[in-house]
Amino acid sequence: MVDAILSMNDIRSRFRGAALRLALAAWLALLVVSLVSGLSTPSHAQSAGLETTVDISPSAGNAAIAGGATAGGAAVIPPYAINTSDGWRCIAGYAADGAGGCARIIPPRNAFIRGNDWECYPAYHRKGDKCVALRAPAYGYIANDEIACHPGYRLTKDDTCKRYRVPRNAMVQGNSWVCQTGYVSKAGACVRLSVPQHAFIRGNRWECQAGYRRVLDRCETLKAPANATIRGNRWTCNTGYFRDDNMCRRLRAPANATIRGNGWSCNPGFLRDGDRCVRLTTPVGGVLQDGKIVCRPGFAADGKGGCQQIVAPANATIMNNGWACNPGFVRDGDRCRPS
Repeated sequence: MVDAILSMNDIRSRFRGAALRLALAAWLALLVVSLVSGLSTPSHAQSAGLETTVDISPSAGNAAIAGGATAGGAAVIPPYAINTSDGWRCIAGYAADGAGGCARIIPPRNAFIRGNDWECYPAYHRKGDKCVALRAPAYGYIANDEIACHPGYRLTKDDTCKRYRVPRNAMVQGNSWVCQTGYVSKAGACVRLSVPQHAFIRGNRWECQAGYRRVLDRCETLKAPANATIRGNRWTCNTGYFRDDNMCRRLRAPANATIRGNGWSCNPGFLRDGDRCVRLTTPVGGVLQDGKIVCRPGFAADGKGGCQQIVAPANATIMNNGWACNPGFVRDGDRCRPS
């Protein structure tokens, strides 16, 4: 009986050992499968879109990119990007990497990130992918974070200031030169200005004297018609005359008008009607002021030379030649509504 009990315990012990070995083998098999799968698929860090530090050239820009990869029919927005009406674009501090994603911008030394690009600090200027300290060359100075040259010098591609040649009869003006009075620039030189008879030099050009007019490269005598006066290089008709092509005709004013210069105007109390002056009749609600009809307060011009009485809507008050809504009301077309 004792032997039988021992035999049963031995069987149970062996069974448990076999079960444990089977469980361990299954666990190992699952572990191997998981490792093999991990080699052929993106890691958790990659699939989660963890930051990738890339020194990207700002020339890639950050224009909105339309389309892109799709998943289940919907466009996929890469990490560090936002969706816009024109597609997606990278957020500030990132730029398109040319492969459908956004890479972090790493500015060079002495630079800072601005939007989707980088800029140099003050006193530095951009050269390629670097920020170079601004140093004033000989005959130069720094102005607004840029190299500038003193008068008489010009800036070269090497950021140096080179003295430029000033031709004869010229003078320095800023970072260039101009010809002196009486000379004109031709083919990098200053040549004497040719002045015709009856002309004088003004700066770098010539003008005809009073009483003469320019015709091509000469000055011809200016001839004024009768009843005209020469003023400078032109003529004008005398008072009481008007110009008609190349002559001056006598000006004739209608009744109740006065000649003024080269024209005429109606006398006070009269209104011009074509080529005549008609008497102004003072309408109801109007007065005559300086030869014009002015409507009294409470009246407004009717567009026909008369004055019409103003009718204010409810909740409004007549003011001068119009009306305004009372406090607590606002104008809405031709009525006043509560504000």
